[in-house]
Amino acid sequence: MGDMRDEGTLFSLRVGLNTTTDNEFKEYFNTIWWPNATDAQLNRLLELYPRSAGSPYGGALLDSVIGPQYKRIAAVQGDYVFEACRRQLYANFQGPIWNYQTEITLPLSILDNSIVGELLGSTGLTTPPVLGSFHAFDALFYLFGTIPGIVSHNSLNIMSTVVSFVNHQDPNHHNLNIPNWPQYDLGAKKSYQFRETGPKIITDDYRQAGTDFFNENADTLRV
Repeated sequence: MGDMRDEGTLFSLRVGLNTTTDNEFKEYFNTIWWPNATDAQLNRLLELYPRSAGSPYGGALLDSVIGPQYKRIAAVQGDYVFEACRRQLYANFQGPIWNYQTEITLPLSILDNSIVGELLGSTGLTTPPVLGSFHAFDALFYLFGTIPGIVSHNSLNIMSTVVSFVNHQDPNHHNLNIPNWPQYDLGAKKSYQFRETGPKIITDDYRQAGTDFFNENADTLRV
């Protein structure tokens, strides 16, 4: 089980354009999402998700293009709907878990070790603008081989590890020269990040305080 790096961006474009202030941010979530939320909870939300929070790549530039609250809204919506639910499931699931995160960049397998590939990678131009690594891209383009494995490392690695898991209940039975995918546990929280430059092991603790806040206040923060 896992998520895209930027699950909330695709769902935040319209409200990101129309929400410009902290008060409008609070009003949006109080009116549309959580009518039972207290003012103290909404203020805590502002603290846990400052305007620099989350993704996509690009920092203040993208906030200025879409709106000053866009990345913040995207981080909250992505964490509430995807990340917090996933972590809550892990905390209550008895059995082996393999967790992943997928990052989108321009497929570089045909440009490996070339001047063009190194130049594109160093400039950041390989990342989709505004949306970053957005919801459903992995299923639509990697998992079904829409971008073929001969072109995309992500397609090859994701399809291979999924086939391994289906056949062996373990994603590591393949012939690829990639790192071993460790099982997830609540202590180490080791996760597999799919990248075009090759998978790496990351710790699943990004914005942990935010997802803990949602899960600890689940009775109040109901849609």
